[in-house]
Amino acid sequence: MPIVPGTNPAIQTWNGQNFIVADGSNINPISLPFLQQTTKANIQFVVGITAQGTLVLVPVSSFA
Repeated sequence: MPIVPGTNPAIQTWNGQNFIVADGSNINPISLPFLQQTTKANIQFVVGITAQGTLVLVPVSSFA
């Protein structure tokens, strides 16, 4: 399914076999197979999204 610029926001992800463009819908789910579970003590950064839609990396110390 083609992604049309200006429709749903999308990201390119690796599904374990191919790079795909995913927007989080049922048809194009976002899969992040390389994420690993860890304890809270090991986390140094958090990924977030600003109100403007920008993906950001924030140090966990900012939440202390």
